[in-house]
Amino acid sequence: MLADEPAGADGKAWLTPPGAERSESRADWWLFKPAKTGLVKATGGQHATEYRRNDDRVERIASQLARCLGLPAAEVRLARRDALEGCLSRYAIPDGWSMASGDLVLAEFDGYVSCANDPKVKERSGHNLSNIQVLMDGLFGPPFGAFSDVPAFDVFAGYLVFDAWIANTDRHAVNWAMLYRGNDVCLAPSFDHGSALGSGLRDTGIPADVDAWCARGMAGRFEGGRSRTLVDLALDAVQRGGPKAGEWLRKLAAITPEQSREILRGVPGLSVATSTFMGTVLETNQRRLCA
Repeated sequence: MLADEPAGADGKAWLTPPGAERSESRADWWLFKPAKTGLVKATGGQHATEYRRNDDRVERIASQLARCLGLPAAEVRLARRDALEGCLSRYAIPDGWSMASGDLVLAEFDGYVSCANDPKVKERSGHNLSNIQVLMDGLFGPPFGAFSDVPAFDVFAGYLVFDAWIANTDRHAVNWAMLYRGNDVCLAPSFDHGSALGSGLRDTGIPADVDAWCARGMAGRFEGGRSRTLVDLALDAVQRGGPKAGEWLRKLAAITPEQSREILRGVPGLSVATSTFMGTVLETNQRRLCA
């Protein structure tokens, strides 16, 4: 183990393969995130009970779905650390670069309210597409692969399309970031997707009407997001962006339900009911975005 991760309260830790900790490169750093638990409220005089959430499994699913979409995102693998199940997320900052959260870089905008002390607050003033587009004007996507010459906002629009597809309601300003190296600035890969696909639902809580459940997916971490769906926010971002922003919808439309379900089948520990629900969510949101 290298060190504990100070952000969050879930026992995260940076790990490396044997010998890699002596390297100056951080390419082999992985953040271990233990599986989370939820709490079932007590009824009828009984004690509240804990249950295992699917956040770690959803992180793995999202990593593979992002690859399927061609989206730059953190690589995630399922893992076990001693008796703890969880996932490993590869260090997303290239060597020689540093990272600053969206919360830090938006601080210069009038009216922006920082979420450093409480990122979960909804209706975050100043966390809106207008400010983000101004911030990213003239900048580009992550400095590797096919995105180093793609406008940063067009790539960010892809992150929002991805959120709407996987029902990720947790894109607050600490869950996206910019990369810095000297005078160079660019968008960081997408990361932290564990709150997607109803990861906190138990089998007994899976909704019968998936269409209605998807329609209630709101962009609550954005200004005005309580009354705006993830799909509406994503389509607005695509409309505001350039030609590359529109390509995300074309890429999404080309993904078949079987591709998504194959990814879901490859994740151990998912019940049939949960896997079926997640597959239906992906099909439903794909239809809503690409109609």
